[in-house]
Amino acid sequence: VLTDEKEYFRALAEYNKVLKSAPYLSEIYYKAALIYAQLKDYKNAVSYIKDYIKTNPDDPDMKKIKKQMINWEILGSEE
Repeated sequence: VLTDEKEYFRALAEYNKVLKSAPYLSEIYYKAALIYAQLKDYKNAVSYIKDYIKTNPDDPDMKKIKKQMINWEILGSEE
């Protein structure tokens, strides 16, 4: 469990390194989206969750994921 902002940014840097060499790893997009949302950077959260949806369109929780994306879009528009 990440506890401070520095750890979030460190994790995001690692995730982005992984995605450069393995952009098909959908779980990394999902985890990055959750971190960006935790940081209240909803624009990036939405971007990463969209990439997750593209790389994992058969996720059985897709309705829930798309609902979360819409919530982040709304929160991002309020900034």
